[in-house]
Amino acid sequence: MVNELIKLLQSDISNNYEITINQKDNTDLLYKMIEKMFSNQNIEVNKSNDTENDIIVKQNNKIIDKSPIEEIQNSILLTNSDQYKTQKNQMDKLIFPKAILALQNETFVLKGYPKAYNEKLILISISRFIEKLSYEYGGIHHSTFQKISRINDERGTKEIYELLSKKTDELHIYGQPDAEIDINSKNTTLHLGSTKIYKKLWIVIHLSDNNAAALAALEKDNKYNEWNAIWTFDREKVVNLENKMSDYF
Repeated sequence: MVNELIKLLQSDISNNYEITINQKDNTDLLYKMIEKMFSNQNIEVNKSNDTENDIIVKQNNKIIDKSPIEEIQNSILLTNSDQYKTQKNQMDKLIFPKAILALQNETFVLKGYPKAYNEKLILISISRFIEKLSYEYGGIHHSTFQKISRINDERGTKEIYELLSKKTDELHIYGQPDAEIDINSKNTTLHLGSTKIYKKLWIVIHLSDNNAAALAALEKDNKYNEWNAIWTFDREKVVNLENKMSDYF
């Protein structure tokens, strides 16, 4: 039943995504890191020489977006999850590669550390990107935390949600009630529970007049820190997911 929330964001047709890594210095290190990161996905990764260092995403053989390799280095490849947990002022500092965001409506299988070094960082980074949309545009924001204590334990995360409690019209926070959190504002609603959906589901939603975005990930049964995940910027799909939240939590 929980898998239905993932399916709400899937594309109705094959996405046929392809990634090309352009490197003018012709070194293999970054290419191999990106290739490994997507090795379990239905996405072909190629290498090409060019005058620029960038990552290009094609869909049905047409370029749909590209980003400097430096952006994926700084946000995913050469960082770790502690940066997102502890770093201050993330809403002002965050830069995320549009080329990775473009891989929407495609289900990914992503592992966290120590099973994989940087696969899960894609999801953490996209979560922060969606949070930044709510920070900039207000509107409605939903986030699940598995354990509500994470907001207190992660300095960077707490700062972000204190900001969102002031920036959004509605802030919905979900998690197992293992601690009390001191984000108190009229627009913040806590949804607490201990059922499987609170333990296994990772959802972040932004919905405003200007933007719509959602990430949905489900941790596999009996496989700790392995996730089926998907994200979208399709307003209709985001609205459908947002409407379903009250049915599950």
